[in-house]
Amino acid sequence: MSITLEMVAGLVLTNAVVTIFTVLAAFELGRLVTRDEDQRQVEITVDDTSRFRRAA
Repeated sequence: MSITLEMVAGLVLTNAVVTIFTVLAAFELGRLVTRDEDQRQVEITVDDTSRFRRAA
């Protein structure tokens, strides 16, 4: 009987840990997607003075 209880307790604990990690992974992926969206909105500025040098 105690072996059965230990096995059930182990399965319950394993399922709880897997569920917690799945939820945390979903939140982390959502945060990464949101951050990537913010990083895509970059303004490009061109500074011609840095590209061309005067001839000496």
